[in-house]
Amino acid sequence: MGSFNDIYLHLNGIAKDLDSKMPSLIATTAMVELEAVWKERIFDRGEKTDGSKIGNYSTEPAYFGKNTFIRKASFKPIGKNGGKTKKTMFLAGGYSEFRSIQGRETSHINLKFSGSEERAFRVYKFGSEVVFGNADEIENKKITGQEEKLGEIFDLSLAEQELLNKEILNQSIIVSNGSK
Repeated sequence: MGSFNDIYLHLNGIAKDLDSKMPSLIATTAMVELEAVWKERIFDRGEKTDGSKIGNYSTEPAYFGKNTFIRKASFKPIGKNGGKTKKTMFLAGGYSEFRSIQGRETSHINLKFSGSEERAFRVYKFGSEVVFGNADEIENKKITGQEEKLGEIFDLSLAEQELLNKEILNQSIIVSNGSK
């Protein structure tokens, strides 16, 4: 059994270790909250940074190859005039119909097809640094193209910036109250 002094030194060491970790714990909690709200705006509600709708999916007739389908069973090799084709499927309703036959959202653009783009965004922790972003090169190319075509989508909205500031403050208050 340790002496009072041994226990005091041990508890003091734990407290110092916890104090050194608090800023990154606060940041991580705040970033996880931000991630949820940000993803809901883009990948569920389909809204740009300014709150307007990203847009609507094209209804211009087009051909789609089997390799572009998420649900391969939805692919039927049918040409424009109803005849059989080898590698493509003609859809009179365009990309909107292509999404619909695979059970995806069609009333507005929400950038969610396979889910890979949404999954690429996450909270990263490097030592004491905490960041929210995307580290996937392929997904980053898609994002660049989407913003060139559709406008500003991925920057934080004013409400998301305010949420992050508020969440950091709230977490700091929780930590400071918990240490009293």
